[in-house]
Amino acid sequence: MHKSDQSGIRIFIGLDLVADVRSALEDIQFDLMDMVPENAIVWSKPENMHLTLAFLGDGNQPEQVGAVCDLLDKTVTDTPSFKLRLGPLGCFPRRRNPKVIYTGVQGGTKQLSDLQQSLETELAKIGYEPEKRKYTPHLTLGFVRKPDQVEKARIPFGSESPPAEWTISAVHLYHSYKTKKGPVYKKIHSIKLVKGETHEID
Repeated sequence: MHKSDQSGIRIFIGLDLVADVRSALEDIQFDLMDMVPENAIVWSKPENMHLTLAFLGDGNQPEQVGAVCDLLDKTVTDTPSFKLRLGPLGCFPRRRNPKVIYTGVQGGTKQLSDLQQSLETELAKIGYEPEKRKYTPHLTLGFVRKPDQVEKARIPFGSESPPAEWTISAVHLYHSYKTKKGPVYKKIHSIKLVKGETHEID
């Protein structure tokens, strides 16, 4: 779902985390840091961690941003809240050549998938092409700089994460931009999910 005109802004749709989940993810990072050589992985800042639903690329003009906001208002408003919890440790694209280290998610993954597919379908109607790759919900812990060193470290991919659960109560549109201190993600539009009983399906 990419726009390429560089005169606009980079945006994506995602879900926020709570402090306890960020803390658990940071603990996982600290454990991994003891396993790999320094500088082998560029670690994500806990305050930047989020669960992406749709990356809409660069070059988005004000009218496109407005259209996405309207789409969220229409698509997300009646979605019930649901719960997620941290899942197993994983990597992309494969263990023998890791490029991204992540933690998966469990719990209300059916609701999460339904939400993501609904957004993808509606976004296609306003010009955002669906991703060719299957959607794999994940929380990025770090980007691998030295795959050979990470591979030799024998990271326990597939191992379970510490118990950390949170309720998905809103969907956000983020503006992503670069600074000297790294990327910054700013919420520019938020839609609350329907309150009431939360749902979880394994």
